[in-house]
Amino acid sequence: MLVVNFLDIGSLDCGEVLSLFGSPLSAIDVAQEEARVAARRLRYGAASSYHVGQAVYFHRQLSRPQRVIPRLLQEGAIALNLFLIDPQLQDAKTAALRELAGKLPNLAVYPLRAAVNDQPGFSFAKLYLTRSGDPLGSSLFAGKHNVDAGRFDRVPCMNLVELVRSIEEECAVCRGACNILRINAEGVEFALLKSMEAAGYLRHFRLFMGSGHDLRKVDKALYAQYLQFLDEHGISFVEFKASDRKQAVQAVRLVEQQITGLLGGSSQPARH
Repeated sequence: MLVVNFLDIGSLDCGEVLSLFGSPLSAIDVAQEEARVAARRLRYGAASSYHVGQAVYFHRQLSRPQRVIPRLLQEGAIALNLFLIDPQLQDAKTAALRELAGKLPNLAVYPLRAAVNDQPGFSFAKLYLTRSGDPLGSSLFAGKHNVDAGRFDRVPCMNLVELVRSIEEECAVCRGACNILRINAEGVEFALLKSMEAAGYLRHFRLFMGSGHDLRKVDKALYAQYLQFLDEHGISFVEFKASDRKQAVQAVRLVEQQITGLLGGSSQPARH
């Protein structure tokens, strides 16, 4: 049985993880999202990065029967550990995943309501809130373009390397597991990756899904170093943006390919 460890950092709605099992959107969600996108397109025109029809495409693609991950779990081909790490985790979403874990064998769900950084030990950090009040987009960076530096919550913060070290033996992290790392940490992705590389863990992760546009807005020079780091270390990398639903579908497909490739004997990671 192949052990699969999926560390999902910074996804308060667990959308990417839920997408492994089906569409995380209801028909009402799709209609509401399409309406919001149409309004944005009307307001911003070609400058908007959102596109009408993508929510419909996303929902249809992920609602198809015989999804890969549930089938492999039912067959006993894989054991999947989901680590959901965000200081603003939505209870309804983690409850949905726990319900799935009650129905599917070999599926374990571990919600951790905390932020993640590269500093040693456990601490508290300031999570700066968005000016709009939307929890999506909150950041540990006071300089991020959409946050109010005067409004923040103090949240528990844990060290990523220490977290991986704590599950290393139990979850076979360095003994042949398929380890997948997804980070949407509003600009601290690069620091987290460097700490993982320094500790010798990064080479055991076959796929990294991350977002670099927030880092680019904060520090363009650091963003260039981030891209160079990924290239130098040959990291299988999927860039994602919340506005690009087609890219989200592609990320799900790459996760499926990583796992089925290992089950089929392939040792080469998928690249994007």
